Amino acid sequence: MREQKLYTDSSLNREKLARILGTNYMYLSDAIRDCSGMTVGDFLDDHRILYAAQLLATTDEPVGIISDLSGFSSRSHFNTLFREKFKMTPTEYRKVAMEKAASRGNLLVL
Repeated sequence: MREQKLYTDSSLNREKLARILGTNYMYLSDAIRDCSGMTVGDFLDDHRILYAAQLLATTDEPVGIISDLSGFSSRSHFNTLFREKFKMTPTEYRKVAMEKAASRGNLLVL
C-alpha cells in the first residue's frame, strides 16, 4: 500500500484491491479486519488521510488538490475524515505543521 500508493486511486475499493492482490474480496476483508480492526474502506481512508497530512505538511498544493491526490472523490468526505483523525481542519493542520517546522529550524518551502 505504501510503496505503490494504491490508495490514491479514488475508484479503489475492496473488489478492485482484491483483484490487484490476486485474491477474493471476502478473504481480503477478513484479513484487513483481523490485522487492523478496520473495514477495507476505513483502511483505505486511513492511508489516504495520512498521505494527505504528509502532503499538507510538505507541499504548498491547495487543499482541494491534496484531497484529489490522496484518492478522495469527495472534498466534504475528506474534510470530515480529516477532522475526525486530527481534530482540526486540513488548513489548520498545515499551519501547525509549518509552525513546528519553523520552530525546529526546518523551514518548509510552502
